[in-house]
Amino acid sequence: MSGSEWCPTHLALGQLEERRLVAATLLRQVHMTQAAIASHLGVSRSSVCRWATVLRDHGRRGLRACPRTGRPPRLDGRAWGAST
Repeated sequence: MSGSEWCPTHLALGQLEERRLVAATLLRQVHMTQAAIASHLGVSRSSVCRWATVLRDHGRRGLRACPRTGRPPRLDGRAWGAST
């Protein structure tokens, strides 16, 4: 690894959204290939390709995190951190 890759050990929902939005910025402003962006962010090229399609069809709003459906978690953030 060259040190420029995105590589936290655990990604929260906000971080996943942030990574997609960084990819959107790189796709629109920096003339990098999708493979180079994927390498820089530590994701697969197919993820960047999918994000590029969503960006083209729905704009940056399409890359924002959606509300999670289903049962709410029983542990809050503090309890989750204490259990690990």
